[in-house]
Amino acid sequence: MSSTLQFWIGLACAIPLSIVGNVLTPAIQKWLAARFTAYAAKRKTQQRKEQERVAEFVGNPQTFNTYLLVTLIVATMLGAAIGVFSGLLFMLGSFSDRSFVSILAQAMTVFGGLLITKICLDAANMSARVREIEKLV
Repeated sequence: MSSTLQFWIGLACAIPLSIVGNVLTPAIQKWLAARFTAYAAKRKTQQRKEQERVAEFVGNPQTFNTYLLVTLIVATMLGAAIGVFSGLLFMLGSFSDRSFVSILAQAMTVFGGLLITKICLDAANMSARVREIEKLV
């Protein structure tokens, strides 16, 4: 294909695409603005609920200690369950010589580790917020 023909094909495609882009831009901008507004409202609601929870924990230290203990128990139980299932998958993979089962077991171990890390980090962040508020009071 010659470069002249490529130029004319490109020009023929560019003009309609430019028109379509200009026509669709306001609709896309409205859609994005609505999406970000909804996200901001949702985030504001989550922050308000979190502040209420922190205030509850500051006002009732026994509830906060119970929350931390339950988080510790859940993380431990989740880690044990993931370890057992991953071990079973590794055993199954070694018996069947299927690499897919071994990969699944590894993925489950990584996913479980990330899940437990998130649970523990959420508790640590909550603890930091509660301690910060307690220092101010």
